[in-house]
Amino acid sequence: MFTFDLEQLIYYMLDNRVHSAPVLARMCVDNLHENWANTDKQKEVFTPFGKTGVYYATCHGIIPYRDAFGSKEDLLDSL
Repeated sequence: MFTFDLEQLIYYMLDNRVHSAPVLARMCVDNLHENWANTDKQKEVFTPFGKTGVYYATCHGIIPYRDAFGSKEDLLDSL
């Protein structure tokens, strides 16, 4: 389910600069009816933990899985 382990160093872009930090926490969110959430009340009911996805927390904030890389080279190759 998770690509990266806790304490593993990941690389990502912030403010057009390469950053790296260890994973402090991680979360997988899976919503049954995410596309049903149009109003604020519906979002509260159908997506209480946010949008579907895998997220990693670092000292710089929350990084979605699609923006996290295991090496600087992998990150640069994705650009």
